[in-house]
Amino acid sequence: GFGIRVSKQLDMAKPTDLKILTQGYGEKDIQLLRTVVTSFYSNYTNEEEDSEDVSLFVKVAKLLEEFLLLAVSEDASLKLEAFVALGEITAAISLGVLRYSDGIYRAVDVFLERHGYLTESEKMEACKVLDCKKLSRQGCEEAAKNQRLPLRVVVQVFFASQLQIRDTVAKEIKGGEEIGVWSDED
Repeated sequence: GFGIRVSKQLDMAKPTDLKILTQGYGEKDIQLLRTVVTSFYSNYTNEEEDSEDVSLFVKVAKLLEEFLLLAVSEDASLKLEAFVALGEITAAISLGVLRYSDGIYRAVDVFLERHGYLTESEKMEACKVLDCKKLSRQGCEEAAKNQRLPLRVVVQVFFASQLQIRDTVAKEIKGGEEIGVWSDED
């Protein structure tokens, strides 16, 4: 049907196209999006993965992050359950494809900003789509200062940031050992 046709061209879609597909963000709309995304990936997983497939996966992962941000930016009445469902689809797609997924963080931030009345446990529920280890250094810096985030999430951000610093230092040390020369230029 319609969903299958859309899935075959998902890499060419724009966030607004997905908004048309999921007009009300109801359970059926979100299920349709999940079906379209699953169908898109099943078109490629049967064959050997090549760099073209990977670039299409990156496009779709970024598309979903942009769509999630669009959904929370344009719909102040977006329910927590719908946001989490859309966020979980987005997080699952970006998982093995995107090195950093700051787009999910931005969407969480906008959602929390627009829903300032949420309880701490509801904020934690909204943040469960956020993988702090997938934040860029800049994303970590922003999230660490973000007062809308629950304290537990900020602690996770600090921990992820420390791991990034440790990994960066380890790579630089390893790189210096491989070259055999330490330079003062770094």
